[in-house]
Amino acid sequence: MYRDLSTLIQRAELDIVNFGYETRFDMSSIGRKFPYYVMSYLKEGTALLRIGGCDIVTPVGSVILVRSGEVHDHIKTTQDKSVFLWWHFNFMISKHVDILRFFDLPTMVQVKNTANFEKLFLDYFAAITGPQSIPGLIHKKARALDVLACLLENFISCEKSAASTSIPQHFFGMLEDITGRPDARMSLKQLARKYRLNPTYISNKFQEYFGLPPITLHRKVLIEAAKERLLASSVNIGSIAAEFGFRDASAFTRFFTKTTGVSPSNFRNSQ
Repeated sequence: MYRDLSTLIQRAELDIVNFGYETRFDMSSIGRKFPYYVMSYLKEGTALLRIGGCDIVTPVGSVILVRSGEVHDHIKTTQDKSVFLWWHFNFMISKHVDILRFFDLPTMVQVKNTANFEKLFLDYFAAITGPQSIPGLIHKKARALDVLACLLENFISCEKSAASTSIPQHFFGMLEDITGRPDARMSLKQLARKYRLNPTYISNKFQEYFGLPPITLHRKVLIEAAKERLLASSVNIGSIAAEFGFRDASAFTRFFTKTTGVSPSNFRNSQ
């Protein structure tokens, strides 16, 4: 299963919404629900996570991972000093598919090598607060991926962890087709022919597995790729239209304007 996900994982992008290295003597974060993951590592002290009707006492050297959209409380029940290293983040394919949803991960694990994890986090902290030069930005991205790799290594290696086995391999194939190289000519009928499945079945099951119908996701992926291409170069609109499989610049402009509310030229000039 992990092998099936390898290509998709390489396409996923890490977006760190917020982060911190904090000392707390009291904490009462009740009923929290975020559109991103919460990672919190306890370096020192005590804390308690309440989620899904369960109270989870988090020992020193442990890290919690709360999924996007999960309601939870993160509290302290004593007045002792506690030190937290935390992230709020998403790890998404084409900004719309949560790659971590394909793993059945525990809510908390004990970090195997706490000194290494803390060093990686502090290296990231130094990179994010350092000079924002081109090398500095690359360094920041690299250090962030180091932290994510260490985090997932601890969670995936846990005996309670597993890759989801409920999604048939051919649906991952469809997801790769949609996110790999966006093409305006892709259709539900094409997917049905390629995978020899009923179009309605594909649409319903794809949405169940990945959160969106395939054509809706395809359009979102296509528009995001087009935005990036418009901003990354001065190539004319007709050439970009051809790259993404539109029959001409007018068809691309209609699609882009209908989806975003602005024309490709105005979008490019406004950035």
